[in-house]
Amino acid sequence: MECYDKLIESIPDSMWVYEDKAEVFEKMHLFAQAITLYEKAYSISGAYIIDTYFNFAFVYDKMDDFDTGLHYVEKALREDKKRNSSFLRAAEFFFSFRKPDKALQYLSKITTSSNGDFREQFNHRLELSHVYFDLRKYRKAKKAALECIKLIETQYDSINNYTSFYSCRAKRLCHMGVLYMAQLDYQKAEEVLLEAIHCLPCKNCLSTGCYEAFFILGKVYAVQGNYIKAKEQYQKALQYNDNYTICRRQLEQLEKQI
Repeated sequence: MECYDKLIESIPDSMWVYEDKAEVFEKMHLFAQAITLYEKAYSISGAYIIDTYFNFAFVYDKMDDFDTGLHYVEKALREDKKRNSSFLRAAEFFFSFRKPDKALQYLSKITTSSNGDFREQFNHRLELSHVYFDLRKYRKAKKAALECIKLIETQYDSINNYTSFYSCRAKRLCHMGVLYMAQLDYQKAEEVLLEAIHCLPCKNCLSTGCYEAFFILGKVYAVQGNYIKAKEQYQKALQYNDNYTICRRQLEQLEKQI
């Protein structure tokens, strides 16, 4: 923390320093301190006010405070003029609270053109495939997944080129795990997710293991009725990231079924 304090002394008007320090407090479960820092960032954020609102929303997500989190999501949506990026983050908020129907409402508001930004189109279809899968709308999940794979092949020439990028290999293998799962190809999903688990963490990830891969693998096992193995994977994900709220909620739901 000392390095952040020194940065704040030298550049007190930088919202990024306050936000970075707040993220550290979040990982330590010191949510009140994180909120205080986000409030400081909020006071100086100017054009980045929307990001700050979403930061608040996801802190309250970790605190299981849906109503307060929703309050900030709605404030962000009122402020945002671009819409697509905020609709996506709103969908992520609802999906984290295991409300895929609400997530779909916001994903359906996103408009992307065929010649638009690759990342925006990709994230939209990736989330759509995952949300449709959770809603058991498998035909639509598969359609969104195939569209996402087509985008990858157009941008990178092949799936192998996409997943071989060393610094974020685990993350991209997780993407493929979701896309194969959405196509109901559970064997292929399991293969790429196990590969992700054995990768080094992505460049900017502070975790020592790929918690996202464990989580998605748990979903792959759960949908096939292998609840014991699913529970093991969810627990492993939470060992690496105990702030992973969507996984914790999924585990709580699974334990009611066992």
